[in-house]
Amino acid sequence: MSDIFISYAREDRDKAELLARAFQQQKWAVWWDKVIPPGKKYADVIGEELASAKAVIVLWSRASVTSDWVKDEAQEGANRGILVPVLVDKVTPPYGFRQVQTADLSDWDGSSSHAEVQSLVRGIGGLINKPVSDSALSSDRTDSGKRRLLFYLLAGGVLALLLGYAAYRLLSDRGIDPNQNKIAGGNRGGNNQNQPGGSSPPCDIESRHRAADLTGKGLMMIDPGGNQAAAVLQFTEAISECHDYTDAYFWRAQSFVDASFRRVKDSLARGGTLRSSREIK
Repeated sequence: MSDIFISYAREDRDKAELLARAFQQQKWAVWWDKVIPPGKKYADVIGEELASAKAVIVLWSRASVTSDWVKDEAQEGANRGILVPVLVDKVTPPYGFRQVQTADLSDWDGSSSHAEVQSLVRGIGGLINKPVSDSALSSDRTDSGKRRLLFYLLAGGVLALLLGYAAYRLLSDRGIDPNQNKIAGGNRGGNNQNQPGGSSPPCDIESRHRAADLTGKGLMMIDPGGNQAAAVLQFTEAISECHDYTDAYFWRAQSFVDASFRRVKDSLARGGTLRSSREIK
């Protein structure tokens, strides 16, 4: 026997299923799928379920307001004082069923975090004398918030990466070394003194080949399951070999972003909170 009986027209089956899932998340027994066991009569099964239910939920829609079956089931719930009417379309309930407060789910998208659904669930919990799980009511909101946060972080990281690369290209086009005085082991400070405007000389062919080789090794390391930190070291060494090798700058920045997103994703997957952490050195 069930705690809740959901009455609906067959045209509203999808909406009935969504509502049944919201109740089932509360670990309540729900009878809604009107499948009659072999050898049983439809009217007998309906009668048994209605008689045992502690709450009768009626979904009023354009289809159900003209259904004699739904009206009969609603009348049974009203006679026992356990009728809970719900609007799933913008309609007026039939005569005789307009005196009971009606929940408006006409704009419901199926989320258990919907304010009207939460109010409905809490009200039914009191009617059937069953506890209401707040975590089940807030789970959809938490998941959607995590997804939005992850999306914003991803979008922000990509934007930062593109802006950084554009800034590097702008500085390079103006003859300015964007990595000046920051690359360990470099001696470009002295070279800059001999260059017009303080710019570094372009890399020779050998340096560019070494930078390309180091960048290639780094790319091998950032494959799934690779060593992100070691890849960053390879890209940094490539920049040291050839300060204007732009691919190394791009992939080093990409590695920083990927590492940050991986930490965020892992944290969200564990249901934890985001914590600040040091970037890969």
